[in-house]
Amino acid sequence: LWQHLDAVLAFVEAETSGARRSGRVLVHCFAGSNRSASFAIAALLVTTREPLEPLVARCFALRPFILKNKTFRRQLATLAVREGIPSAASRDRQKGAETAAETAAGKAAETGVEAAEAAQAAAGAEAAADAPYALGSKLGQGAFATCYACCVQGSAAPLAAKVVVRGRWVWIGGRSVPGDVAVESLRREARALRRVGEHAHVVELRGLRSEPEREVLLMSLAPGGDLAKVA
Repeated sequence: LWQHLDAVLAFVEAETSGARRSGRVLVHCFAGSNRSASFAIAALLVTTREPLEPLVARCFALRPFILKNKTFRRQLATLAVREGIPSAASRDRQKGAETAAETAAGKAAETGVEAAEAAQAAAGAEAAADAPYALGSKLGQGAFATCYACCVQGSAAPLAAKVVVRGRWVWIGGRSVPGDVAVESLRREARALRRVGEHAHVVELRGLRSEPEREVLLMSLAPGGDLAKVA
């Protein structure tokens, strides 16, 4: 997708809004299943700024055998993130977050000092998640990420940082895949932790940092050594 995307987008732009203004573009490949569908959806995504999910659903309703290739699906998801196009789910979550904030404010007013202190502590934790951080000793190495001990400025709580280096090919599922896949996997993990929230047996999400050379997932540190030593 990445090798030809710019050329495809330029061609679609010229045909639909350029001097010729034909308004129609035929996008085709050998089978009309994966490559052509991916480029068509990518063009719609960039030009309309519509969330990816309804675009795929609309195209799938017209041609229900498209996008069988997982790599193309991942690349479309990565493109949406790169373009800063929020997903339909994230828009719903934003509305839910606003409602939850209003509810929390009402409860704080009702319960008084105790709830206010809890809200203040939560705000402090969120602020710490945006503060500068420093990586410490290496804790472990996975298929595509490396975990380090970590400390955040203004916080005494020890954290763990899961780091994925951009642009590096990684070995996942018995094959070599581009680093964008690993970055998206890390972001998916962050979304899962955010949905779980606080849980006695699950590490807590403390932030996700998107940096030019790496993606960093900050989590609460689970002490006690690695699983191999525990077992």
